[in-house]
Amino acid sequence: MTGRRVIIGVSQWKPGKVCDYTAGLARALASRGVDASILVTEPDVVPTAAQEIEDDPSVATLARTPYDDLSAIWLGLARYLEERAPCVYLSNQDWIASCVTPRLSMRVLAIGVLHDDSMSEQQHCFRLGEYWNAVVAVDQRMRQRLMVENQRLASRLSGIHANRLLNGHGDVPDSPSRWDDVAGEYLELIAEAEEAVATNRFERPRGRMVYPPASVFGGSRDREVERAVSAVNTLPAWPDPPLSQVSSNGPGTNYGWRSLPRSLEEHRIILSVPTGRISGVDIFTVNLARKLISRGYRAEIVQTAPPDRVFDSLPLSADVPVRGLKLRENPTWPERWRAMREHLESSAPCIYVPNYDTRHSCIVPTLSVDVKTLGIAHSDDPDHYDHIVRLAHWWDGVVGVSDQITEFMRALVPELSPFISTIAYGVEVPASIDITRPPGVPFRAVYAGRVTRFQKRALDLLSVAQSLQSTGDNVELTIIGDGPDTPAFMQSLPPLALTRHVRWVGSLPNDQVLEVLDISDAFVLPSSFEGLPVSLLEAMAHGCVPIVTAVRSGVPELIVDGVNGFLVPVGDVGGIADRIRCLAADDALLGRMKEAAHRTVREKGYTTDEMASAYIAAFERIVQAPREKISGKRLNPPGMSSLEAHMPRLPMPVRKIVWGLRRTLRGFSPP
Repeated sequence: MTGRRVIIGVSQWKPGKVCDYTAGLARALASRGVDASILVTEPDVVPTAAQEIEDDPSVATLARTPYDDLSAIWLGLARYLEERAPCVYLSNQDWIASCVTPRLSMRVLAIGVLHDDSMSEQQHCFRLGEYWNAVVAVDQRMRQRLMVENQRLASRLSGIHANRLLNGHGDVPDSPSRWDDVAGEYLELIAEAEEAVATNRFERPRGRMVYPPASVFGGSRDREVERAVSAVNTLPAWPDPPLSQVSSNGPGTNYGWRSLPRSLEEHRIILSVPTGRISGVDIFTVNLARKLISRGYRAEIVQTAPPDRVFDSLPLSADVPVRGLKLRENPTWPERWRAMREHLESSAPCIYVPNYDTRHSCIVPTLSVDVKTLGIAHSDDPDHYDHIVRLAHWWDGVVGVSDQITEFMRALVPELSPFISTIAYGVEVPASIDITRPPGVPFRAVYAGRVTRFQKRALDLLSVAQSLQSTGDNVELTIIGDGPDTPAFMQSLPPLALTRHVRWVGSLPNDQVLEVLDISDAFVLPSSFEGLPVSLLEAMAHGCVPIVTAVRSGVPELIVDGVNGFLVPVGDVGGIADRIRCLAADDALLGRMKEAAHRTVREKGYTTDEMASAYIAAFERIVQAPREKISGKRLNPPGMSSLEAHMPRLPMPVRKIVWGLRRTLRGFSPP
């Protein structure tokens, strides 16, 4: 076994043979030096059990709050596993959470563990068996059934013999020696599964997540389940490591072309965004363009989509040049790609920075040697990593906005490591801040960002406000932003708004956001993942104490818990409220932490000047030593069908109807 972590999933932690089995197996694997842990995917189902295990470092739980729907389980499980990959995932009667298995990357070995010869286990196996690298049937009758009724699945049962897992009474074994034997059998099975993948004897298919068995929802599949499954299936899945993408274009495509030597000053720098919106990447793009122009470089932003095409539209700054593509009304995607290519080639020599514009950047393999590309991974999420895997072989350089993102990219595409570097965001930092609180004024906490459950977990803010309201704290929480979940947010807001604990102001231009930060005391960010949050940097620069979730990217590079901010687990709304109370009750602590937050951004390299200098150095590298040009074909974005590509862009009301129909059709699977 090649050093993979082993993560054993179970839906609930309560007395019973499944949890006994899980605990015994985890202990036995750990005694053999394996990094083994247990993951409880529905901790809120049995809260007393969650309390009993919270002090055990080998047991983790997925975050759940009252505003999370079922999609939070599936997205949370996928993220938990992919962040720890390469790993092995064993599911034990985790009939709901494990339905996301088809979306897991090849870096996660999936093993199904069947405990009973029951209808639920049979449905579970029927739905997910083809996506499992191996199967363990603890129940002897279930194993015999699979051997007879499912020959294809039976070929993956040979690694463990069921009679070695049971004592004379059919109970879970309890002696250390028997558990050591069980652990040994599992390690052999994992090694066989790895070998089967490496030798192409078994290629686990990838697909859309499946519905959980109807029996776990009382025999019916309600609308909530369908919406949650559809929501997960419309989001990008974590990418597999690339399999020699460049050579797959066939012989004769590597021409070894290099551009003629030119200075950076001769190049136009083209930064792409689809449309102006509430996004840290858009703020970064404007800041970088502004700084490059101030230093004499020819920088511009190309806006590739009309501004009325998104939920969270916000105009780009007027003090930097913004150009649109030359297109007719409602163009098809081939027309948009052709216009993008013509814009870049007519601007050559130039450097193209696609940012998160993944649908237009697919034309990079077709560009000439005079158009160089610097790709940026802005976030620790599957969409940005998929962008790297698909296209980085045609880029001249790759940037991650945090060290964690950079290391993850190097693990995905190790052959590109020499071309990958880290450049952190930078923001404008005031020379000084006011660390005092005016007397009689409520403690002011603020959130600025998209109002969406996915990633930002914006509805957690309502739970924070409810906690503060319940104890009568003199705190005002201002929420700045807009997004797809604004209707759900507004529906739950009125009772809180009447108490003045929550103030929602909608989207604001960036300069007005900074004015709010100037008079605020704390900045709240409950995200489930980030890259390096620009909003967090801006808040710290203006003296707001950050109270943020301890996600793995960006945040740990900025925050020292208790010194210049507070870190809480994802979904811990009570912890966020407690930190707000702590600061509101201690002006001396608040002043020290406000000053420390400001000093971190000012002195640790997070200014726009330092960011611009780092990008200029990166541009100089790819101009002076460009990679050999590999000619290739356009790579259409994932999930885009030929029909969708050739259809014109429809008006927004019509597109919403089409999106709804497509989600319904894609989300359907037989019961």
